[in-house]
Amino acid sequence: MIRIDQLRVAGKLADLTLAVDPGEVVVVVGSRGSGKSTLIRTLVGLHPIAAGSAALAGLPASDARNRTKIGVVGGGLGLHGAAHHLGEHDHLRRLL
Repeated sequence: MIRIDQLRVAGKLADLTLAVDPGEVVVVVGSRGSGKSTLIRTLVGLHPIAAGSAALAGLPASDARNRTKIGVVGGGLGLHGAAHHLGEHDHLRRLL
């Protein structure tokens, strides 16, 4: 579960609110520099939060244990390429 409330990351994100419940799949897309990587880095505690809050599985974003709870498929692979690189994660491959 992801909960983000009025999140601000200095110079990067402003007033972002988002709720993702267990079982939901979210795809974050946007142009270069739109804040996609910043969002993920903030959720795993690599960017400081200027205002608001963010939590992953009930833990504040600053908790280092969050780094094992989120996965990313990099851009440029396309859906077929992403599925190929998922390897043993067949449950994710079926979603693609």
